[in-house]
Amino acid sequence: MEYVRDAAQPDHDIAVRCRGLTKTYGAGDARVMALRGVDLDVRRGELLMVAGPSGCGKTTLISVIAAILGQDSGQCEVLGRDLKNMGPTERTRFRGESIGYVFQMFNLLPALSAVENVSVPLLLNGTPRRQAENRAEEALEAVGLGKRRDALPAHLSGGQQQRVAIARALVHDPKLIVCDEPTSNLDHVSGHDMMELLRNAAKSPDRALIVVTHDPRIFEFADRIAHMDDGKIIEIVNRDHKERLQ
Repeated sequence: MEYVRDAAQPDHDIAVRCRGLTKTYGAGDARVMALRGVDLDVRRGELLMVAGPSGCGKTTLISVIAAILGQDSGQCEVLGRDLKNMGPTERTRFRGESIGYVFQMFNLLPALSAVENVSVPLLLNGTPRRQAENRAEEALEAVGLGKRRDALPAHLSGGQQQRVAIARALVHDPKLIVCDEPTSNLDHVSGHDMMELLRNAAKSPDRALIVVTHDPRIFEFADRIAHMDDGKIIEIVNRDHKERLQ
């Protein structure tokens, strides 16, 4: 297979730009360097997948990009904003308005129904409750769960909880969608359908989608695949070509 380097992208085409990004957990003998100088661009209008072995830093990377974790050093610009220059309140507001996140363990609130869980991002952004629930119902319909709007998470299967989590990530029309293993609890057909939904959501020219996955069955949906190992991006697959990163 031929190895090529992508042409530089204009700044206005970049949704996420990471340069020399580092993140460390712990201290002393327990210190673990999860990110070791990550360089990565995510383009507007694309679905970028991040793949690699467990423990290589994939979830840490998307957590930094989604303004959930702070980086130790390096640059991380998201939707034209430098995350390192944001205070805690500004980061929370930015995340709530601009980013949709699908957690691997769903993070649904157990006391809330499906429609109430999906409504949460809208309510936090100040949307009136009735309007928020109407939009949440539409999002649940889009993921095939319109009839389970009143079900509590404990009464939903793992796959159904995953769908609720995806609906919640999409309901406030974010410009960046970040998904951690979004098909891990879905069978092949359901996973394919869910990726079609996410792929269509990423088609907007001012939106980007990042998907962390171990599932090679969904690689076909990616515009590019960034392979990670030991805290670094080591290779980017761009359709039929690859960009070798040194």
